[in-house]
Amino acid sequence: MEESKSGGESELVAELNALRRRIAELERALAAGQNEGKGLDKPKEQLRLILQNMPVMLDAFDDQGTIVVWNAECERVTGYSSKEIVDNPRAMDLLYPEAPYRERMMRQWKQRGDHYYNWEWEITCKDGRAKVIQWSNLSDRYPIEGWATWGIGADITSLRKAQQELEIRERAMASAVSGIAVGDTEGILTYVNPSFLKMWGYERAEQVVGRSAVEFWQNPADGKAVIETLCDTGSWMGELAAARRDGSTFHTQLSATIVKNERGDPVCLLGSFMDTTERKKAEETLARFKAVSDRAGHGTAMADPQGHLIYVNEAFAEMHGFDVSELLGEHLSVLHTVEQMQRVNELIDRQSREGSFVGEEVWHRRKDGTAFPTLMNGTLIRDDEGRLAFLGVTAVDMTEHRQMQMQMEAYRDKMTRAERLASLGTLSATLAHKLTQPL
Repeated sequence: MEESKSGGESELVAELNALRRRIAELERALAAGQNEGKGLDKPKEQLRLILQNMPVMLDAFDDQGTIVVWNAECERVTGYSSKEIVDNPRAMDLLYPEAPYRERMMRQWKQRGDHYYNWEWEITCKDGRAKVIQWSNLSDRYPIEGWATWGIGADITSLRKAQQELEIRERAMASAVSGIAVGDTEGILTYVNPSFLKMWGYERAEQVVGRSAVEFWQNPADGKAVIETLCDTGSWMGELAAARRDGSTFHTQLSATIVKNERGDPVCLLGSFMDTTERKKAEETLARFKAVSDRAGHGTAMADPQGHLIYVNEAFAEMHGFDVSELLGEHLSVLHTVEQMQRVNELIDRQSREGSFVGEEVWHRRKDGTAFPTLMNGTLIRDDEGRLAFLGVTAVDMTEHRQMQMQMEAYRDKMTRAERLASLGTLSATLAHKLTQPL
């Protein structure tokens, strides 16, 4: 347990000196025989009232280790009355019920003696709650007759809880994946987390703290404009081009806000940064793919693992009689009859096992309910961790091809019949010629 003698000792000594002065006044009054008879008890009563109602906890022990003083503040903090604690040989068992903890405390107290400042221990209240009490003891320097040792304490449970919550927030900020920066109301950085340093290419916070936030953008004027808008509106969100330490640039998504105190006064600026460079590249790649796919003569579609359409090109939507916007978010089943879905599910299962399928004929249903054949290819797309991301398919409307195929088959049938008729005609002519010849 740490001791803080600098501030704590001076405050405690000041309080004790004031108390000693009052005790001295009372002692002088007693020595002078002021107010003889019944009046002599008045200074003692005043002293008792002062000690009993001080706004700090006060306890005292006799030479047997029994608590002989337990003031009103002790009662308020712990819930135990003076009657329950004073002269109770088991008082310490009530206040420190865990024997190992209590014994360790008593050993350390013996080692320290009766001179310490801001020594923290958890006391157990009557309702079972644990509270942190900061004790100080100067009884070796200021002995009081009848008290072997005495100390004053303060309940700092709320303070410790606030400190723990602050530490948790600081750890959360330090371990956050996104970059976090805190600056004063002028935009001078006072804190940056490790992710911020990594993002901008710095090794130590000292290389960044104390500098203006506008220095870290490709165009400082953009950073200045953000701070001005932030001060006017209280928040700002958008994308900016940032400049790394080595001069290279990257895109970042910035979410910034003004932090205010309980009075509503601005105290600092808080910004959260996400490197969007890879996302930008992916968006550009997707945009190029979409530009090509949207103009392709065949249908292209992508569905999530549950079968909901997340992308269709115009050709895919048009062959089904839909607009693109009508299909996004819909399930694949809107494009097939119940019977057709059996075939679709078989191909999805095969796609999941083998990763793809090629050149499969699949019948679809248009918006008006008519059925048509397609020739489909499918592939399975997984993310970096190997999990299924989406299903991709291409589809070619085979209606015209099927019609041409049927026409070709009809033509072949017609030609076959014609050839057969021609063969029969030749045979008939040959027979007729032979029949007309004399034997």
